[in-house]
Amino acid sequence: MEDLSSLSPALNAADETSPAPPSPGLSPADAVPASSPERSFSPKEKAYAWLLLAAGYLFWRVFPMSQKPLGAVVYLLSLYALTFLIVLRGRSRLGIVQKLVFLSAVLAALAALLWDNGFLSFFCFLYLEAAFVYLVYAAAGNTLEDGLSTFVGADLVRAWFVYPFTSFGRLFPALSLGRGKSVWKTVLKVLLGLFLAVLPTYLALSLLSYDSGFSSILEKLFSFDSEKLIENLLRLVFGIPVAMYLFGLYVSSFTAKPRVRMTVEDYRARTEHRRILPFTTAAAAVLPLLAVYGVFFCSQWAYYTSAFSGALPQGLSYADYARDGFFQLCAVAGMNFIIMLCLLRYVNRKKPVLLRVLCVVLSLFTLILLGTAASKLWLYIARYGLTPDRVYAAWFMCLLALLLILMVIGQFFPVFKTLPISMAVTVALFLLFSLSGPDRWIAAYNVDRYLAGKTDEIDVDMLSRLGDDAIPALLRLERFMRGENGGIRPDVEGYDWYNFEDGSYERLLVILEDRGREDAPFFSHTLSGFVAERSLRRAGFVPGFEAKEDTITLQIQLDLQEDIGLFLREAEAPGFHVAGGQSNADRSPIRRDELLYDSFSRWEFSDPAGPKELTLRFSVVTEYVDPNYENLYPAALTVAMDPVTIRADFGDTVRIVVHGGRGSGYWAELAA
Repeated sequence: MEDLSSLSPALNAADETSPAPPSPGLSPADAVPASSPERSFSPKEKAYAWLLLAAGYLFWRVFPMSQKPLGAVVYLLSLYALTFLIVLRGRSRLGIVQKLVFLSAVLAALAALLWDNGFLSFFCFLYLEAAFVYLVYAAAGNTLEDGLSTFVGADLVRAWFVYPFTSFGRLFPALSLGRGKSVWKTVLKVLLGLFLAVLPTYLALSLLSYDSGFSSILEKLFSFDSEKLIENLLRLVFGIPVAMYLFGLYVSSFTAKPRVRMTVEDYRARTEHRRILPFTTAAAAVLPLLAVYGVFFCSQWAYYTSAFSGALPQGLSYADYARDGFFQLCAVAGMNFIIMLCLLRYVNRKKPVLLRVLCVVLSLFTLILLGTAASKLWLYIARYGLTPDRVYAAWFMCLLALLLILMVIGQFFPVFKTLPISMAVTVALFLLFSLSGPDRWIAAYNVDRYLAGKTDEIDVDMLSRLGDDAIPALLRLERFMRGENGGIRPDVEGYDWYNFEDGSYERLLVILEDRGREDAPFFSHTLSGFVAERSLRRAGFVPGFEAKEDTITLQIQLDLQEDIGLFLREAEAPGFHVAGGQSNADRSPIRRDELLYDSFSRWEFSDPAGPKELTLRFSVVTEYVDPNYENLYPAALTVAMDPVTIRADFGDTVRIVVHGGRGSGYWAELAA
């Protein structure tokens, strides 16, 4: 592996006032710029500085970005567009590698916008920010080497930690209409004075508020939310360092007066100087470890490899076997990976063949450990299904195995650029994983196993924690459970789902109804969130929403001789059965001339295509009785009607009139 570090320009010993001329053959890309205190800024640069000040404030408006994905994507893509399409237009020099980095940043933004996974979104936004800094640095031709450079690690350190802080204070001269250090000092003095005024001003306002007249004046002058004001002031204050960082990066990257820094040859020499560990010492340190692994494999081979055949050791359950040693195996594999990095970085190359053999043997043992842990994990997944933690563990083990293989390849082929290729593979695997929407297919996999009868239980609580990505799978599960429940969807309004004793269906209903009631801010949405909301509306889990194109609506006009207690209805069709009723929540009678409404959603049917032929059975409970899920009421108070058959398509409204009374009986007919 190549050296990842670089020297800060603050350590440079060159004269500040008279920079040394570039060495022969040294390109501007091999130098770190020094911002001149006399540098003047163009009107475009001054406008850019003010816009970055606003960007610093907006950074904290969308922070934490994983909770406001749509807002964060809009913010970051606007920052990219402002910098590269306006400020750096015609001045940037981006090679093929930088263009691929830009493409990967767009894919990271797409992944964060598509799926409701806060954990992966955090890393997507972190990558977007890191890529922006690197691209600004590279746009000025500051990279140590063109193309796929083995010194990409040094470039990243320079871009993230060196260049921005070299010109960290240059924002304020660019914000001012004047020049020089006096402006910077004036700004500092004003900020210090405002800071010192906060406490006495607050105390004065608090003490003088005893006067009602003064308090009323304050209320008229400051009729706003004080908490919001303080929150926005803090965002503005903490946004200043963000703007200073970004503008410092720009100034350092595009300064007109470069100073000579370490050349590529200097970096190579520095890397070689760090290889101070003799091979004999390294071998003496690693060989005992390999001997331990050899004894371990020989003694426990049958136990740990039984997962490959799917057979369990006697006396162990799937859970016990899968968990037994899994985390220890992963920890040992991770430790071996670190040892490999140290061998490649610090051991001298006087015995390259022996070093390669040592690395290959250590890598082989590590791959065996990873394979064993992966087999145990696979056995656990096959038995109990997927969870995010299991999927993340599997992804990380695959990545670790690939990186080990790449490091071994790099030892046999010197031209193989191990570091940049390893970084590219890591980014590619992460983007593929994020774009695939893991929460969505985790939920789909578990629901499919349950619907196929491969498991008798399903953890709806875990699925609910997957957020909006799991909603399509949860709705499929709800339709299946409703069918198993006789086509009836119980009313769980007002219940705490933890109080249900009869299982997962009621908990699932409460989860879906709670999600349907959520009114998240617009910029907190993702595409899967919009899809989930639309699906929940169609399924009837969003209060107050009625999509006519997906609903058969009943208008039931009562034309009775007296008021009634409850009105019951039951509807049947092939693959469809629902039962329910209507009553007044205050226990008052239903008026004899009241107009009642009912509806059937497309998604309640096993076959959502229309039109539908429905058999409707109505009943009247003559006196009020507390409703129940079973629709069972005293026979002496319940009067059933002859069934009515209707044929309707989704979007239709069917009008029915109910006549009669207690003495003559009740009957229903289609309205003319």
